Amino acid sequence: MKIEPEYAQNIIVGVIYKNEWIWYVTDRDVWFLDQTKLLPSNNDYSERFDIPIVNENTAEQFLEKISGYQVSVCELTYLLIKEKDKEEPEPDNFGVSLMVDFDKKQLFSFYPEPMSFEYYVPDGWTGEYLNFESKIPHDQRYWIIDGENYFRTFN
Repeated sequence: MKIEPEYAQNIIVGVIYKNEWIWYVTDRDVWFLDQTKLLPSNNDYSERFDIPIVNENTAEQFLEKISGYQVSVCELTYLLIKEKDKEEPEPDNFGVSLMVDFDKKQLFSFYPEPMSFEYYVPDGWTGEYLNFESKIPHDQRYWIIDGENYFRTFN
């Protein structure tokens, strides 16, 4: 894992691409899918691999560029368990911030701070602020450990 989740900075994102679920932990800023809407006067998209709009047509190129940030369910589960053992655990680091479905052209945001990823989706896409936990496949819910919601064990 290149970087670990950090509240509102390095975020956990679930991606659906070609019917496959993939987890990533990346810098949050790469997930403003349509940067031409975010920064209309900007012509330099080099900070995001020179891809101004990430959509179903550029997804493969984009996902290839961030492939080093891909993580498994097991890695996320391990980090969450390890977090609980810390003297001052920070479970908020481990919430899923975004779900991007390239197959259905949808972005769902549950990002905990006032940054509206859902406003900067490509034309023809749907962006929505929504608790999308129910849309995450059960076998991808890294916070469910031995049938228990591990977030509820932090006190």
